[in-house]
Amino acid sequence: MAGRFWDYRLVDEQVKNGQPTGGQQFGGQPVGDDQGTPAAPPMSPSRAGRSSPPALVTSVVFGIIGAVLLLAGLFGGSEPLVLTAVGCGTLSLVAVLVWREQLIVAWRRKGPQAP
Repeated sequence: MAGRFWDYRLVDEQVKNGQPTGGQQFGGQPVGDDQGTPAAPPMSPSRAGRSSPPALVTSVVFGIIGAVLLLAGLFGGSEPLVLTAVGCGTLSLVAVLVWREQLIVAWRRKGPQAP
């Protein structure tokens, strides 16, 4: 079975016959449903129930917008676009500093851990 683990026809046949699939044999999630549709891979246990910090997401969004505006302003010769891009970059840096402060506060609350 190791050579054919990713053969969906084999997995579909196993699901229809009620046989354990590759992931189920080792205690994993089901590989497909009754219609033979492969199931989505399970979320990593370290990420389950957590979302990205809003300050980090804000920083990334402003960074991307700023980069696009900067390129458009430089190639288009538009000074207002370049200044807007600098403003977006500044907001991105402020947001990442807020996120860093949140990480420091969480680390201090948790306390240093012995190696």
